[in-house]
Parts: sequence; structure tokens; C-alpha cells
Amino acid sequence: MDPGTGEALRGWGLAAGGMLVAALLALAYFFGLLGERAVASLVAAAFVLLLAGIAVHAGFESPNGRLRAGAIVFGLGCLLVAALPASIVLLPGRPVATGVLRAPGDSLKVPEPGEYRLLASAPLKRGEPGRLEYRLAAGERELEGALELLRSLRRGRRGGASPVVEDHSARAHDLRLEHAATRVTLKALDGKSSASGLTLRVCRRLPAVFSWAAMALLLGLGLVLEGKLAARGGVVMPGAAAAAFGLAMGAANPLPAVGPVLGAAILGAGTGVVAGSVLRVVARRLFAPAGRRSRVATLAEGPRARQHPSAEA
Repeated sequence: MDPGTGEALRGWGLAAGGMLVAALLALAYFFGLLGERAVASLVAAAFVLLLAGIAVHAGFESPNGRLRAGAIVFGLGCLLVAALPASIVLLPGRPVATGVLRAPGDSLKVPEPGEYRLLASAPLKRGEPGRLEYRLAAGERELEGALELLRSLRRGRRGGASPVVEDHSARAHDLRLEHAATRVTLKALDGKSSASGLTLRVCRRLPAVFSWAAMALLLGLGLVLEGKLAARGGVVMPGAAAAAFGLAMGAANPLPAVGPVLGAAILGAGTGVVAGSVLRVVARRLFAPAGRRSRVATLAEGPRARQHPSAEA
């Protein structure tokens, strides 16, 4: 077997294995064998590790030590760009401020200015699906949202259908507070629910400029590696997929968790294939070694030369 073909098959085998793991986890959630947050975390981890593995695998067998090291750095970059937004959604960390707002006029003080993610939740009872609508004021911004439990039917393992409750009892809002000791004030709380109030948790998050800068650096490194490893290829694709996955997870809500993670993974895979194909051509034009670049140009110009032969011929 040709070495390039064997390497491509190994890469596709790695991708197929990762997608199989994600499919098994989704089935475990569908049949109620695992909890929602556990399945979402495992699916996100499998997808992120898959991207990092593909990135490292693409350059690991290169005889050039610098390119191998660059592929490892690129794989770690894919891991960071994709995993950090997912971890903020699924595991928000220790809040800088937390409290329960029960009536309009109640407020929660955020001690320092900065970039934050505000998590609003309510202990809605699963036996009594309800809906809770709220309106908050944070500095000069107003935030609106709704928390609810929705009934649906889920097919069982023996072909029957059983009623289940979809948990939408938490919602995330991104905030940028300019002043210290800013208060988040409850303006309105309406709806039919037995919840005693609205629970707020304010957690720090990285400014958006750092996320965009990290993605730009990652794709830049991917372009260089793709050009240098043009015979092996497939480097920039996981970088584009990681960036799309990170952007989608950055806008997701903590509950429900499985749907947004699966959607982000599908979006990331599709974006990786499409954008990766385009960026691969750009990388080979800009960063391929001179001899390889001339061969690429010759192949690209070949059909045109055959269609429009020169006058000398």
C-alpha cells in the first residue's frame, strides 16, 4: 500500500473512531443511561480530543523535527480553542458573586469591573412543568430570558414511548461591566412556577478579543504547517473545526447541554471540511516549498494550457 494512502486511512480511522464514541454517548443519553451534563461533557471531550489527535497525526510522521513540534503545538492550540469555551459552559467555575432575587428591586452586587458570564437559574419542579420569565438590569444593559420545563416523549429500549421533561431551567448572559460595585437588579419576574426566586451566579470569562486572537494565531500556524506538509495534508482542517466549535459553544446555554454540544460538533465538522479545503489551497499557494509550489501551479495551469494551446505549438 502506498504510504500516503495508508496515512490517510489511519487518519480517517481516527475520525471514524471519534464519531463512533460520540454516537454511542448520544444513544446512551437518548435511552436514559447517562445524565445530560455527563453526556455533554463526554461528547465535548471526545470531539476536542479527536481534533487535537488529527492535527498532531498529520505532522507526526514528518522527518522534520520542527514540523513535528509545530504539529504538536497546533494540536494543543486546537485543544485550547475548542475546550475552553465548552468548559466555561459546562463547568463555569467558582462565581465571584451569587444570590437569589425573589422580588423586583432585589439586586446582586458584582465587586469588580470586567468580562463576566451571568447564569440565571430557578429550581423548577420536574413534576409540574412551568415557565418563569425575568428581566434584569446590569449597569446600562437590560437582560431578558425565560426558564421552563418542557414535556416530550422519548422512545424506550423496547419500542414504547415514555414522557420526559426537557430541562431549560438555566440561561447564560455575557456581560461587560465598566464600573466597580455594579448591581444586577431584578426588574420583573413573571410566570407560573413554584420556584421561590431567581438564582444568579456571576463568573469571570475571557474577553472576546483573546478568543479571536487565539483563533487567528491557530489558523495562521495551521496555514504554515499545511503548506509545509502539503504532501501529507489535513492540518488546517481541525483548526477551522476547533474555531467553529469554540464559537458555537461560546454562545450556548448550560441547560439543555447535549443539544448545543452536538450542534456545535456538527457545525465544527462541517466548517472544518469546507473552510479546511479552501485554506488548504491557500496554504499550498503561499507556504509550500518552491519545488512543490511549482508542481501545484503546473497542475493548476495544465487544463488551461490544453484548452488554449500557444501559437508556437
